[in-house]
Amino acid sequence: MSEKWGISRIGKPELEVGETLQEAIIRLQILPLPPFAWTDCFLQTVRGHQVTITGTENHPDKIEAVARPADVEEVLRKIDSAIDNANKYVEKVVHATRLTDSAIKEVADDDRKKLQSELNQLAERLAKPEYAVAPGSE
Repeated sequence: MSEKWGISRIGKPELEVGETLQEAIIRLQILPLPPFAWTDCFLQTVRGHQVTITGTENHPDKIEAVARPADVEEVLRKIDSAIDNANKYVEKVVHATRLTDSAIKEVADDDRKKLQSELNQLAERLAKPEYAVAPGSE
């Protein structure tokens, strides 16, 4: 992922009157397709904001929420907040993974250098005359 990676809402939200006149259905599309960690964080955040999201299992790039018509703007702000929170979470996790991977590589490189040094020392010791194989003793 690049440093500027992030999920964002695209296009205008689609609003539709729900089955009862007391609710509005909000449909959004996000891109790029989110990774599982993003979706999990997003869903936990919107749940904390007390927003009910539906329709993310079959189409992970589409979000559907239900709200009272008067609360649509507030629900959209909460969804945007959850998107931002999930983006920060994934970037932090990916950045930590990158750091972990490079730290593991550094440790492996250090171990490899140490082992090579020990092998070089052993080779030097074994090259001394006292370790020479006597003819016919093999």
